[in-house]
Amino acid sequence: MMPIVLNNIAFVDVILDRPELLPEADDYSRQALESMPTLAPFKGTRGMVLAGLGQYDEGVALLKQALKGNTENESKAINAFCLALAAKQRGFESESECYNSLARKLDPNCFLLTRLATS
Repeated sequence: MMPIVLNNIAFVDVILDRPELLPEADDYSRQALESMPTLAPFKGTRGMVLAGLGQYDEGVALLKQALKGNTENESKAINAFCLALAAKQRGFESESECYNSLARKLDPNCFLLTRLATS
């Protein structure tokens, strides 16, 4: 149960978009993924954290694995949104728009989609 709790706290830390929470998210998402390295949601959270820390190569790789491994459209949309945001932050506008479109297609009500417009 503890890895799930750690992953959920890390996810919330990253979603709140508060830089002071990133060290905790980094620690907790690392611990969760080390405990259960095959779970797509844990890969997605860890990828979000790493991208948030500017470690794009590793973060994007994990987010792509999560996108393939998640079964629910809502989770896939979150992964696609994070890939869109990471691409935008690196200046890859075309790639960002592709992932943004995918996120909208997977879950038009994804709570994160409005953040991309302001990032």
